[in-house]
Parts: sequence; structure tokens; C-alpha cells
Amino acid sequence: MKFSSLLSLAFSGLAMAQIDITNPEGSGLKGEYVDPSTLDPVPFKYDIQYTIVNHAGSVLEIYNGEEITLNYTVTNNEDEEINIVGVGGNFGNPVNGEVIANITDAKVGPVTIGSGESKWFTQRIGVNLPSSNYVLNPGLYVVKGSTLAMLGANSTLTIVADKPVSLFAPELIVLELLLVLTLAVGGYFFYNNFGAQYLKTTGLTASAQKSSTKQTTSSAASTSGSKATVDDSWLPDHIKKTNKKKAN
Repeated sequence: MKFSSLLSLAFSGLAMAQIDITNPEGSGLKGEYVDPSTLDPVPFKYDIQYTIVNHAGSVLEIYNGEEITLNYTVTNNEDEEINIVGVGGNFGNPVNGEVIANITDAKVGPVTIGSGESKWFTQRIGVNLPSSNYVLNPGLYVVKGSTLAMLGANSTLTIVADKPVSLFAPELIVLELLLVLTLAVGGYFFYNNFGAQYLKTTGLTASAQKSSTKQTTSSAASTSGSKATVDDSWLPDHIKKTNKKKAN
């Protein structure tokens, strides 16, 4: 059951509220909510300011899955004390104001704020939205006298983007290990089935070529080192004598 439903049960005797939170100045907001017993509008003067931790500027840029923290400062401009009992709100369409996603209601305190006093508290919001542009509309559940109302704070333009993937992300590391393992297994399989046989065949061919080259070289050297024998029986006598003299 949502916190707003719990509040409705807890304060079933309180008046329902219709809040007008339009104010271009952004401070001294006035809400008007109707007391069902009289149907008269009941004004409420308040000032709600907030900052977003670690996010400066008028535009909030966050990653999907990130948690943001809002630090509120609420000033009670009424003549009587008020009690902050919960926080909520929504993310809306920046073009037409349509509610895209409600912020989970959460209990606060209650935080009692006397007349003219200011107090602060925090709200943590987990963001789980598709990448797009939104308007953050925070809201506070406030009890004044016998009336429970949800009062709005200033809206903040919000840009939600998907978080970039890091090389050291656990999911990516697992994929990298699987890729390396797959390549290793594939390389081992290829070597055993093709690489080893190819290298073996290449080695045998090179060895055979080397052996053949050695044999050819040895034969050539043997041939060049031996003296050629010539049959000179058919030569003239004066040629034979000349050859014998040269030989001597």
C-alpha cells in the first residue's frame, strides 16, 4: 500500500485538498484547499526550497538507475504550526505536464514547523526511467489544523540518460573472458586439425629439398675434382707429342 493511502487512512477525518501551486516567483507559494464541511477555500502560505546533492544548475542531468537526494528547506508563513508527514511527487512530461511516473511516497518525521520558522529534511529518489526529458515535481504531505494536503515545490527540468558501459563493468568483463576463452579453444582446435599437419608437411618438404641440394652439390664437386680421360688414338702424331710435353 502506498504511503499516500496510509495517510488517507490515518487522517480520514481531515479535509481533502485541491492545491494550486502555480507561482512564477518560486517562493511564498499559496495553496488553496477546500474544507468539505464548509466548501470554503482555506489559504495556506508556505515557502519550499530544495537543492539536489551533487547536482548544480537549473537542469538536472542524471543516469538511469542513479539515486538523487533532495535537501528541503520549508518555511511556515502561517499563524499556526504545520507538520510535514511525508514526501512524494512525480516525473512529468515537460511539454504537456502529463504524469509519466510517480515518485514512491515516503514517511517523514513528522517534522513540526512553528509559525515563521524554517526547518530542513531530505528525500531520496531512485530514478528508473527510459532515456528522455522529464520535469521533476516534488511534493510534500502537510498537515495544518484539521487539513491534510500535498504541497508542491518548484519543478526541475530533468534529463535522464543511460549510463555508459565501462570496460571494467562486471558484465563486460564476463563477456571479455568468454571471448578470450572462445578464441583460445578455436585456436587450439584449428592448430590440432590443420596447423600441426601443415607445419609437419612443410618441414618434411624443406628437409627433402635440403637433402637433394646437398647431393647435387656433392656430385658437382666430385665431377669437377676428377681429371677427364681423352682417347687420343685418332690424333696426329705431332699433336700427341705436344700433349705429352704439356702433361710432363
